[in-house]
Amino acid sequence: MAAADNVPPPQHRLSDPSIPASDLILRETQCLYSFILLVAFLSCIAWYSVCNAKKQESIVQSIVKGPGGKPLPVTKKTKDDGERKLGPQFSPATKTFFRYLAAVIFISYVATSTFIFNHAFYHDNAYKWSKDGLSWAGEWTVVHVIGSTFFYLYIIFSLFDWKEGPSVAHLFIWVLGLVGEVIFFSTTFTTAAACRLTNSRSQTGDNDCFDRWIKLDLVLYFVRILHLIALIGVFSFAWFGKVRAKRPEKLEDGFAHEHTPLLSGHQRSYDSQSGDVNTAGPNGRESYCRRPRSRTMSNAANYSAPSSRKDEHTAFYRPQKLPHKTWWEYVRGYSLFFPYLWPKDSVMLQLQVLVCFILVIIQRIVNIIVPNQIGEVVKQLNHAIKEVQDGQPLTMELFPLRASLFLGLLWILQGMLGPLRSLLWIPISQYSYRGLTTAAFNHVHSLSLDFHLSKRTGEVLSALNKGSSINSFLEQVTFQVIPMLFDLILSISVFYYKFGPLYAQINLVDSCWYLYMTIKMASIQQCSRRASGIKPQSVRFEFGRMRQFWEDMNRTPPASLNSMPVNLSARLLTYCGCTFT
Repeated sequence: MAAADNVPPPQHRLSDPSIPASDLILRETQCLYSFILLVAFLSCIAWYSVCNAKKQESIVQSIVKGPGGKPLPVTKKTKDDGERKLGPQFSPATKTFFRYLAAVIFISYVATSTFIFNHAFYHDNAYKWSKDGLSWAGEWTVVHVIGSTFFYLYIIFSLFDWKEGPSVAHLFIWVLGLVGEVIFFSTTFTTAAACRLTNSRSQTGDNDCFDRWIKLDLVLYFVRILHLIALIGVFSFAWFGKVRAKRPEKLEDGFAHEHTPLLSGHQRSYDSQSGDVNTAGPNGRESYCRRPRSRTMSNAANYSAPSSRKDEHTAFYRPQKLPHKTWWEYVRGYSLFFPYLWPKDSVMLQLQVLVCFILVIIQRIVNIIVPNQIGEVVKQLNHAIKEVQDGQPLTMELFPLRASLFLGLLWILQGMLGPLRSLLWIPISQYSYRGLTTAAFNHVHSLSLDFHLSKRTGEVLSALNKGSSINSFLEQVTFQVIPMLFDLILSISVFYYKFGPLYAQINLVDSCWYLYMTIKMASIQQCSRRASGIKPQSVRFEFGRMRQFWEDMNRTPPASLNSMPVNLSARLLTYCGCTFT
């Protein structure tokens, strides 16, 4: 819209006294609505994943003995994380109902964008509003519709992706969305009542300021308000039901039942943990059987919950299910390797690390300056061309020589910073790789003999080679992922302050959906790799492949022998030719 070019910068809109308060609130809320929802949703997801992540496992010294009475390696006691720590559980029907309500909100925004397009191109003078702008809408309206449409589309995707259904993050977003929709409805009604959203009276002489387009907007606002209230109400009702259901359970915990011991302790005194014997189990594992009753008071006092017995297995067996972790659990797990990145033993390597980070910052600055310098060179060239066309001679002062040389210097600097940083990072990478591989080697070779007897050679070698993969992972995160996110945020900010919120919104939507699709594809590939790693049928499949290869190789010699008559015929022709000659 042409009127968007005449809109003052964002920092000057709030101080414009000519705009009424209701119009100003409507415009600013429309500009910031989708951005606030996105930032709040991402922040709430990060907080929720940290709160709902698994706690640090407590180390349990196993009392079960291995072959020859030797102690087994230290195991970790897993936690029961089957239930959400925050928020209720939902049935499949309730999840479907949430998806339906979210889909209606998304469809209402699609309808709003369709009505705006129809009104602008088929019921208004396109030539006039392309110069003067729309009298009933502006850049803020387009920003609001585009951002909200794609944001609520992502909310629908999240309701399908998250197997547990909506979480506290969705509830927080729906509350913020409800507040925004109420502001839109009230300010639109107030502005329309003052006839500032339509020019119908000046054209038709009608005193009614609420034309059909404003009525459609108000109806869609009201529909979204109702569905957001329904979403919040269903979620709150389910959460309240979960809290009420837990109260009788807490009351029942204080009463005695048939498993309550007569003396001290929390479990039955005739169950003992000290009488475990080893028996052979499937897959080479050991199953542990309890001795018959051992009625002692010490057992009743020192007995732990039987749920911990499920955790008393050897920790180095291949897992039978896919391990799914949140980003916080990954960061917490990889924090073990962060000390290997910092060369605390060498001051020279520490200086090189600081220089590498400084080079990364300089790269970001150069990435900002280069586009601006290109624009400056083009502007000076355009001015020089106009001066030459007007009859002025082309001189050194007129030609943008300095700007062109500075642009070339920036291009050279942009191409040299990356290889220079990689060259300086080689000693740090070697230091990290040496430390990680040495630590892995020492850890594996200090384990018990039972570990090495139960492991295959390839798995041990894979464990020893983890130093290279972890080192490359940390390097990619440090110098590729984090700078890329910083570049995206920086580009969106530059677009906002130079070209307005519309171009910044388009860049933001494009960047967010690119990141979402990238993370989704990476998670799908990761699940496939993990599934292939724990498939017990993989060995049988490899046996079949080996057998098929041998059969193919055995079929090859007869095929080569079948070509011998052709060779004999060629030799016979050669001999016949020699004989006749």
